[in-house]
Amino acid sequence: MNELSEPSIKKGNTLLGLQVLSDFGDQITAALLALSIIDITSSTKEVGFIYFINTLGFILFTILGGYLGDRISKRNILCYSDTGRGLFVLLMIMALYMKSIALIYLASFALSLLGSLHRPVKFSLWANSIPTHRLELYN
Repeated sequence: MNELSEPSIKKGNTLLGLQVLSDFGDQITAALLALSIIDITSSTKEVGFIYFINTLGFILFTILGGYLGDRISKRNILCYSDTGRGLFVLLMIMALYMKSIALIYLASFALSLLGSLHRPVKFSLWANSIPTHRLELYN
């Protein structure tokens, strides 16, 4: 049985650590976005709508992200989706500064789309770096 090397395990652990950091940032961003929407609109309905938009983007593109990850370069998907996410974060900052709800909706939807393309590819790369005999430990 051909097991993966220690450098591969180290890369997998690094990817997992970076994913935890990224997830933490995403949660902080979601909380601050909700607070910002309440500050701009004074409406909890708008906060619910922004989460609906995020969920819709996630549902629509998670399957596509997994499919694309099997068909095209995982490296390209990760690089382009991260670059796109960075650009849309800048758009989100601008939208919050301008207090433009429509632009906030657009940036939020785009971030959820790119995140849902990125996530399955990242997890498949991480899972491939774990030796078979250690899967239970990592799970």
